[in-house]
Amino acid sequence: MNCDQRAIRFNCHGSSMVGIIDLPERPLPRGVLVVAGQPWSRLGAQRQFAMLARALARRGFAVMRFDRRGVGDSEGRDYNDSDVRAAVQEFCEQVPGVREVVLMAPGSGTAHDDIVATASACARIDARVRALLLLDPRRRGARGERPKTAHMLAAPAPIGAALFWRRSQPPRHQRAAGRALAGLAEQLCAFPGHVLVVARADATHQAARDSIDAGDAGENNRPAPARSELTQLRRLVERAQADHRVRIVDAFSASGAADAGERPDADTNAATCASWMVSW
Repeated sequence: MNCDQRAIRFNCHGSSMVGIIDLPERPLPRGVLVVAGQPWSRLGAQRQFAMLARALARRGFAVMRFDRRGVGDSEGRDYNDSDVRAAVQEFCEQVPGVREVVLMAPGSGTAHDDIVATASACARIDARVRALLLLDPRRRGARGERPKTAHMLAAPAPIGAALFWRRSQPPRHQRAAGRALAGLAEQLCAFPGHVLVVARADATHQAARDSIDAGDAGENNRPAPARSELTQLRRLVERAQADHRVRIVDAFSASGAADAGERPDADTNAATCASWMVSW
């Protein structure tokens, strides 16, 4: 499908903001708004957001990326959910065929601390915001640190939320990890719309190889501890009877990668997201 790009400029509380819309010839009524966290601009790390937007546009979805206030080419000193609401309004005005908006928070180090809370706030105010998509939601600590366990707190207030997949945990952290998964499930289930979480094990290529070689792997040669976390999260969602709205996808299985150390490319991620967006 032929696609075009449109540069836009809009305002939020007196600050000029800049965005790009990847527009297919015949856009579907469901569009995607990429909501990045600091410090990423509309391009993303290694142009991840740009490549993902183009891949989705080729599948018929209009996609808008924008620099939040104080980031990239946008003016201002800080941002909150008001710039996302302004972006939703501008998106729907620029592409009149878009009647429903999916908020997408890609990974590649993006901090998801406020994304879920921002999306929930926008969905409660604007009926056009119908869904939330968290793509590989993980964040590393300081340079040289291992990924840390998530703390996703279920509350309607803008409390931070972040998800970190960890290959193994010392016994003293198991209870905290269980509470983190329970909090994540509760917050996702509280979102007033559809949710897709595409997650993968946070293991290096060599760690995955070592695990497989040692025979410590589950189905599809996936490291067993990571699969256990995904299974627990799915069971918590099912227990809350929200599995008809909240879907947890194993990025490793969805990508068909040869090993757990490979990150699915933009086209593979776009295919997973597109299939979900047309399923409801």
